[in-house]
Amino acid sequence: MFTLGLIILLALLIALTALAETDNGGIGFWVMVTVFAIFEFWLYKGCMDPIGMYIVYNPGIVVFGVVAYIILGVLWSFCKWYMYLKDYKREFDTYHAKWKTDNPTPESSRINPKENKSRLISWMAYWPLSACWFIMHKPFTRLYNWIFEKVSKTYQQIADKVFKVQ
Repeated sequence: MFTLGLIILLALLIALTALAETDNGGIGFWVMVTVFAIFEFWLYKGCMDPIGMYIVYNPGIVVFGVVAYIILGVLWSFCKWYMYLKDYKREFDTYHAKWKTDNPTPESSRINPKENKSRLISWMAYWPLSACWFIMHKPFTRLYNWIFEKVSKTYQQIADKVFKVQ
């Protein structure tokens, strides 16, 4: 059932999902194309027949599943949007502290959902992939950022010693 072609498509899906999570450049379209290609591959290999028959004989359950998928996607997008804004604010506060700018709070016009439409829609549409990526990626990123914050003074002390002007 798992052939080289399917494994390549799944690897592509994982890579595109990672790009979609870190970039707002319309990569969600390519995630959709890859998902479609995977289903076409399964259909071509004859693996979709049981699924197609299930859809024909259980339309109510399928409609319920689609509606639940959409609702969960919208709920996930609210969670991701909140986390995105928290990260944005953290970066802004770091920038403000470093450069001592006159504007201590980010303007809400710079954080506009309409300007982040593709990001929000990809979070809604691909929420299972987005949630998996979040679970696998975010805890490690936060852990290593925390470790870096704890040891960065030591790195700076080493750099100061090495480049100390005598």
